[in-house]
Amino acid sequence: MTATQTQNVTDPLFWELVNSATVWYENSTTVWYIYFHFVELQPQENHIRELAIYVQDKFVKTIVLENLKPVTVASLPRSGLPLNLTINATTRSTLPPLLNAIEIFHEAQLPNSPTFLDDFNAMYDIKKTYGVIRESWQGDPCVPTQYSWSGLNCSHNSSPRIVSLNLSSSGLKGPIATSISNLTAVVSLDLSNNSLTGSIPDFLAQMPNLEVL
Repeated sequence: MTATQTQNVTDPLFWELVNSATVWYENSTTVWYIYFHFVELQPQENHIRELAIYVQDKFVKTIVLENLKPVTVASLPRSGLPLNLTINATTRSTLPPLLNAIEIFHEAQLPNSPTFLDDFNAMYDIKKTYGVIRESWQGDPCVPTQYSWSGLNCSHNSSPRIVSLNLSSSGLKGPIATSISNLTAVVSLDLSNNSLTGSIPDFLAQMPNLEVL
């Protein structure tokens, strides 16, 4: 659906990323990871689509596309701006350059240490036990702060700790997960409006910092 190609076989596909106030990176040493996605959707008998890929004028790879066979090409990490991406048809190609999709990632420097390991493991066990599906529940629960998991608050010490967890109205079913007991820095825990079953476990009374349940 997002495929694009040039009109002429001799015309390159060119794309450039320049510094902009609309994005939050400004460092000229930002490291980029680029993934090109291709698939031939228009089979042409007696024709060939062979493409040469370049990032910042440096050769990455040459590929030949076959009908309905997806190809992903990953560039080596590149740094700096502007970021120039070029796809050329080779001299033996009879079809013009084509590109279906592109992904560009940049490396985020994390100023803080990762979430305290016991808290990290506990949250992933809770996620698995209850099958919690939330868009933000990926990566480190607390770091970086702008991408911390929804429903929890963290302290921001040298090793962040989870200090509150709100799983109300999250469709939880079954007994209260024992892994919650490993969240020893939690002050507030909200499990209301779910379909939890079984008795209230003793470990909740033994959590050292829990004040609100």
